[in-house]
Amino acid sequence: MALGQAHFRLSDFKRQVLGKGLARTNRFEVIITSPKKITRTPQIAINGAIVGGERTGFSVISSSKVSLLCEQASFPLLNINTKPYRIYGPAYPRPVTSEYGGDGTSMTFHVDREMQVKQFFDGWMQTVVNKDNYHVSFQEDYVVDIEVFQLDEAMNRTYGVTLIDAFPRSMNLMELNNATQSQTHRLNVLFAYRKWESIQRVQGGLGRTSYNDPEISQPRINNQILSNGSERYFNTFPRDGANPFEEGSFDPRTFRNSAFSNL
Repeated sequence: MALGQAHFRLSDFKRQVLGKGLARTNRFEVIITSPKKITRTPQIAINGAIVGGERTGFSVISSSKVSLLCEQASFPLLNINTKPYRIYGPAYPRPVTSEYGGDGTSMTFHVDREMQVKQFFDGWMQTVVNKDNYHVSFQEDYVVDIEVFQLDEAMNRTYGVTLIDAFPRSMNLMELNNATQSQTHRLNVLFAYRKWESIQRVQGGLGRTSYNDPEISQPRINNQILSNGSERYFNTFPRDGANPFEEGSFDPRTFRNSAFSNL
């Protein structure tokens, strides 16, 4: 590209910012669901003790109210790890793997007068690791998918991510101080998760990328999308319940030579 006049002008920037606007940090919402082992109403025995198993907790507040009281959240990071690769001349960084920041993302919650938000996360974390014998629960019993959405001025969702297999791994101290009479409690929770997925707009709403990608349903060989004419080779596999070794049910030589000849 040769030197010369700038490609963008100040009027272009004004038209973009004043016309479409910018995303605001205070327009968001967080959707948190309760894990399997957290119930709203505990089972009470005759002697008044709470029953239901050593890994079963309970909460006196719904997960939707906890989500409503979220004051601060973050969209997760994404890093691609690289290693230098040199054949001749300067080294070139080659991608090796990706990191989704699963070590933790923090969220801050307002705490209600009855401390139900604190009790919600107390019960959740004690469900992960039992407070008496320190046994770790099965993962499916304590992980949930957490959704974080960006909103516009009309309270429409414009962007979103899903934290896959998330659970709280730490809570901060909640200081008590007679000198701070006008302040309220805030609870900072650090969530660990496996990875995150983007949520895209689907027919006026937002849906997961994996369910919205038109290429997902297309037949593939070696990560290449096959043409409509090549789909017939997939139909040469035996039907469900058929004997794959039955004569004439499937000829691997025909499939291999025909499907891979042009790749």
